[in-house]
Amino acid sequence: MQEKRIGVELRALHNLLKRRVEASPTHNDVHALTGTHGYVLGYLAHHAQDGPQYQRNIEEVFSIRPPTATAILQTMERNGLIVREPSPDDARLKQIVLTEKAWALHERVEAEHAQTEQLLRQGLTQAELDVFFRVTEKLKATLDRRSTV
Repeated sequence: MQEKRIGVELRALHNLLKRRVEASPTHNDVHALTGTHGYVLGYLAHHAQDGPQYQRNIEEVFSIRPPTATAILQTMERNGLIVREPSPDDARLKQIVLTEKAWALHERVEAEHAQTEQLLRQGLTQAELDVFFRVTEKLKATLDRRSTV
């Protein structure tokens, strides 16, 4: 029997999660809403009280490159989920602000994410979850170190 490969298993898990998100009623409410848009929307909603949010925040939190973040934010702007406003501190920067449409959608996305999280945790002990999160942190740290070489 061939040994299981981490990358293959992660990809399979990613595909299952993506399929679940794309099949959700919320996904159909906004043209081209992807799981990534939902996560970015959630991040922006959860950090709205922390002060202005910028593209660089999205890049750092989601470990994505600037062109990818630009494409995500442009799509969200076209779909009426965000607007970019001049920063109160630096006119060269544009802060990302959620629209009313995005706030309403966020509530629905949050409910769906909570259901998915509950499903993922179903049947796992706290000890298993602790191990899972420790292992994923190690994998991310290893990949992050390797990507800068």
